[in-house]
Amino acid sequence: MIQVATLLLLLSIATPGAPAQTSQDTPPSRPGRLPAFEDGRFALDENDRAMDGQTVTAPLPDRLVRIAVLPDRTTGRAWGMPYLEAAVRDLARQRPDAVFTVGDMVQGYTRDMERYEREIDEYQHAIRPIADRFYPTAGNHDVISGNRDPNDTRFAERYRARFGPLHYTVRVGGATMIILFSDEGMSSGRMMFSDEQLGWLEERLQEADPGPIVLLMHRPLWRYASIDWWDRVQPLLAEHEVDAVIAGHFHSLQKDETRDDVEYHILGTCGGMIDQHPLTGQLQHVTMLQLDPDQPRGERFQLHHQIAGTTLPDDFILAADQNRVLKLKSSPQVVRVLDGIPDTARGSWEAQVRFELSNPIDRPVDFSIAPSSGPGEWVIDEESTWRSLTDRDTFNPDTMHGQGRSMIQVGGSARLDPGERTVIESTVTSFARPSARPGRPPQLDVTASFEDDQGRRVPVLIRRRLHVDREPCVLRPGGPPISLPI
Repeated sequence: MIQVATLLLLLSIATPGAPAQTSQDTPPSRPGRLPAFEDGRFALDENDRAMDGQTVTAPLPDRLVRIAVLPDRTTGRAWGMPYLEAAVRDLARQRPDAVFTVGDMVQGYTRDMERYEREIDEYQHAIRPIADRFYPTAGNHDVISGNRDPNDTRFAERYRARFGPLHYTVRVGGATMIILFSDEGMSSGRMMFSDEQLGWLEERLQEADPGPIVLLMHRPLWRYASIDWWDRVQPLLAEHEVDAVIAGHFHSLQKDETRDDVEYHILGTCGGMIDQHPLTGQLQHVTMLQLDPDQPRGERFQLHHQIAGTTLPDDFILAADQNRVLKLKSSPQVVRVLDGIPDTARGSWEAQVRFELSNPIDRPVDFSIAPSSGPGEWVIDEESTWRSLTDRDTFNPDTMHGQGRSMIQVGGSARLDPGERTVIESTVTSFARPSARPGRPPQLDVTASFEDDQGRRVPVLIRRRLHVDREPCVLRPGGPPISLPI
C-alpha cells in the first residue's frame, strides 16, 4: 500500500495541471507580453498570436547626444599614460559625438617652455584617435608658470595657441556645453571668478538653445568660499535650467548635493595620481553623458562612469587562437602524470614523479607546474587595465583544492616546439602528519602559455591530480583491509 501511495503521489506531481506548491518567484499563470504585441509591431492571427514569417519595422530610437569627459591626467607621470591611452581606445570604439576634459592635461608648473611643449605633444599624440571631436578645458597645471607669478601668462598664451580658448561654448546636437576658466587668479593665492566671466556666462545662458545645458570647469568653484558661488552664480543656473556642473582637480570621484535641480559632479582621474581604493573615489575612469534635447528638464540629462580600458575590439580573440586553446586544454595527452605518489596518510615523504608533456599546436608552448594554491586574479595583458576574477568565481574548495591535510611542494617547467613531446621529472615533497584516514589526491596547476596572433601571452590552465598509491586500510574494526581507488 505504501508503494502504491508513493506511485500515485509521483504521478500527481508529474501530471500536467496537477496542483503544485508555488513561491513568490513563480511566474504568473498568464505572463505578460512584450510591448511589440500591444503597439502593433507584431501582426497577430485570429487567436491573438504572433504570425510567423512577418517583417517587423522597429521604431527608430530617439537621437541622444553622447558626450565623453576625460578627468585629470596630471602627476601620473609615465605610468599614468597607459590609462589615458586605454580610455582613448574605448572612446575611439564608442564614437561619442564630442569628447571634453575637465583640465590638467599636462604636468606644467615649469619654467621650461620646451618641456611644456613636449608635454603637450605627448598628450595630443595620445588623443590623436579622437582629436577630431576633442574640446579641452584649461586646468591649473595647463596654464600656471613654475615661478607661480600671476603676471607670467606665457603658458596660458601657449595653451591658447595649441589647445584652445580658456573659456568658450560648444553646441552639439541641441545641447550646450559651456567651458569656464577656473584659474583666473593664475596662482595669485586667491581663487576668483570675475564679474567679466560671470557676465559672459549669463550671456551664453541667455542665447543657449532649448535643451540640455552643462557647465565644465577644472576646479570645483562652488567649493571655494571666496567665489560666493551659491549667491552669485547658482541663481543664474537655476533661472536658465542648467542641468549639471562638472569639475575635476581633486582626483577623487564624487557627486555633490543637487541644488535647484542642478547636479554637481567632481571627477576622478584618467592617468592622474591616485593612491587609494576605488571606493574612496580614486579610480581611472571616463565619464559619459547622455543628453536628450527632446525631453523635459529632469529627464534629458544622464551621467555614468566607466573604468578606463574596458571596451574590447571585435577581434579581441581570433578563431585561430581559440583553436590553439582548445587543443591545449581538451587533450589528455598534453599533460600526463606517469607516476604515483605515496598516500599522505604515511606522513611526510619525498618522491620522484614524471610528467609527460606534449605540444599539439603550431607554435612554442611554455609549460610550468605548481601545486594548486587556491584562486587568484588573472591579468589580461599589459595594455589592459582590468583583471578577471573568473578563477575566484569558479573555485570550489571541495573539488579543486588539492592539499588536504598536507602541504605539497612540486615544480617543473619546459618549453616545447610544435609537435614536440618530452618527459620531465620533478621532486614531490609532502609535509603531513600520519593519519589513518586517506587524504585527497593533491591537485596541480599546469600552465601552458603561447604567443597568440596579436603578440599577447595567453596562459591556458590545465588542472591535474597526482595519482596516489593507496595504503591498505581497515574500514571497520575486525574487517578486512582494502585498497581505496583514487
